[in-house]
Amino acid sequence: MRNKFLKKVALTFLSISMLTPITTANAEKDGFYFNLLINVNEGRVYSDRILKTDSENYGAVTTNYNDLIWSDKVYYKIHRNNWYGGRIEATGYYRVTGNGTLNLWYYNGQSVYNSNYQLEGDTDVHNAVVSGIWEP
Repeated sequence: MRNKFLKKVALTFLSISMLTPITTANAEKDGFYFNLLINVNEGRVYSDRILKTDSENYGAVTTNYNDLIWSDKVYYKIHRNNWYGGRIEATGYYRVTGNGTLNLWYYNGQSVYNSNYQLEGDTDVHNAVVSGIWEP
């Protein structure tokens, strides 16, 4: 009886310790949930502003949920926020084709360390939902 209890405790501890690195890694990334309604804001939604803390020339966007079919046209774009709160297009549009990671490459001069960025979700065909995590 005691051995079964110790095995359960050990397995529980092992399960929790295996989840911790995933949670910690994702905690450094910012989440997004875009409910894109074609009749609201022209089908466009923006994430919160996120500070860029690296000098990479791309933003990595990982979609972990979507309700799209193959013909749906939903796009991501990254904007840099200038000092008075306006948006500057930092990348072009990249089509979301499913779950997984997509790198959005910055235009020349738009990868600025310690600047704020926003992820845009856009659709022009129907209502859509996409969500995930991203690093500006």
